[in-house]
Amino acid sequence: MFQDNLEIFIKEKFKGLSDFSFLEMNEYKIFFISSLVKKEDVNKYVIEHLLEENSNQVVKFPVTNIEKDSSSEKAQEKILRGNIIVSKKNEPFFLSISLPSDVGRSIESSDQEFSLYTSLESFTEQLELNLTLVRRYLPTAELKSEIFEVGKISKSKIALLQIEGSVNKDEIEFMKEKIKNVDEKLIINSAFLGRRLENSPFSSFPQFQVSDRPDLISLALTSGKIVIIIDQNPFALIGPVSFLDFFESTEDYIYIARTAFLIRILRLTGYILSIMLVPLYVAVTTHEYEALPLELLFIIIESRSDVPFTPFWESVLMLLTLEILKEASKRMPAKTGNTLGVVGGIIIGDAAIQAGIASNVLVVIIGITAVSSFVTPNYLMGVSSKILRLLFLLLSFQFGLYGVIIGFCFLIIHLNSIYSMNKPYLMADS
Repeated sequence: MFQDNLEIFIKEKFKGLSDFSFLEMNEYKIFFISSLVKKEDVNKYVIEHLLEENSNQVVKFPVTNIEKDSSSEKAQEKILRGNIIVSKKNEPFFLSISLPSDVGRSIESSDQEFSLYTSLESFTEQLELNLTLVRRYLPTAELKSEIFEVGKISKSKIALLQIEGSVNKDEIEFMKEKIKNVDEKLIINSAFLGRRLENSPFSSFPQFQVSDRPDLISLALTSGKIVIIIDQNPFALIGPVSFLDFFESTEDYIYIARTAFLIRILRLTGYILSIMLVPLYVAVTTHEYEALPLELLFIIIESRSDVPFTPFWESVLMLLTLEILKEASKRMPAKTGNTLGVVGGIIIGDAAIQAGIASNVLVVIIGITAVSSFVTPNYLMGVSSKILRLLFLLLSFQFGLYGVIIGFCFLIIHLNSIYSMNKPYLMADS
C-alpha cells in the first residue's frame, strides 16, 4: 500500500518532467531524475544488484550514502537533490541512495584574490568538495560543521563552520538564529546571503568578508571567526569582521611584521585617497583656493583656463567616464578588457584635455583615484568607496573643506555604529 501511494505522489509531483525516470523491477520501484544522477553508478550500484536479487535475502547496495525514510515529501526532496528512491513492495519505507552527477568545476586558482607565494587552490560550486579543502588545512575534530537549508524554493544547503572553543557561543547562536530567519525564495550567491545576515543592511560597508580561498578561510577559523559555505557557490562568508580586516591579505604573512604593517597602511591610505582626492580638489578650487601655494594655484588656473565647466561638474563628468570604463572593462572578454581600460583611459583623457573639457590637473587626480581604488584587496570594500566619493563630492561643492571635515566626522560616527555579528566594526582583533 505504501509503495503504491508513494508512486502516485511522486508521479503527480514530477508530471511533465522530461528527465524524470521510473523503473519497475521485481518487487522494487525506482524513481530518479536522470539529469541529476550519474547513470553509470545507477546501473552499477542499484540496477545490477536488483537483477541479482535473491528473494530469501535482503538486497544490500554497495554505497555508503543511503538513508531510510517514510515521508513522501522527503522522497520528493531527495529526488530533486540527485538521489535515487528505491521502494519495495509491502515495506512501509523507502531507501534513498545518493549518487549525484559529477557536474562542476575542478579545483582551480582564484581569479578574484590573486596572491603571491600562497596556495593556488580555490573553492568550487560543490559544498562537499569545499568542506574537504578546509579539512585538509585543519585536520582536527574541533572543526565543527552544521548544515542548514535556506530558501523557500531553492532549499540551498549552507554549512556553518567554527572551531569549538575558539568562538563565543553567543555569536554562534546569534548566527544560527539569523540563518533560520532568512526569508528568501532563492539564495543566489554568498554576498546576497551576507546582506540578509547583516546587522546594518542599509550601510554601504560590507559586514562579512567574502573569499574563495581555503587557506584564508582556514586562517579565519583559527582566529576565532565563523565561516559560512554555500552550496552551488564558490565564495564563503567570514564573520565577525572589523573594518581593518578588509585591508589584509594572505600574502601579508610571507613578510615580516613591520613590512606587512606598512603594506596595510599603504592600502588604507589608497582607500582614503580614492574617496577624498577629487572632493578635496573641488573644495579647494571652488571655495578655499587661497589655501593653495601660489605656484600650485597658478598651475591650476592655467590648466582650467579653457575649461567651460565648474570644478564640480568637471569632476562629475570625469568620474562618470571613469566608472563607465571600469564597468565596460569588467564586462568585456578577458583578452580585450585590459586593453579597453588602458587605451580607453589614455585616449579619452588626452582627448578631454585637448577639447578643453577637463584640466590636466584633474586628469592626473582622476588617474591617482582610479589606481588607489584598486589597492584594496577586498572588492566589496572597494565598491563602498564609489558611494562615499559621491557624497564627499557633494559636501565639498556646497561647503568646501568644512563639508569634507564634517563628512569625515559623520563617516567615523557611522563606522562606529556598525556591528558585525554584535562585534563593533572598528574593534580590531586582539
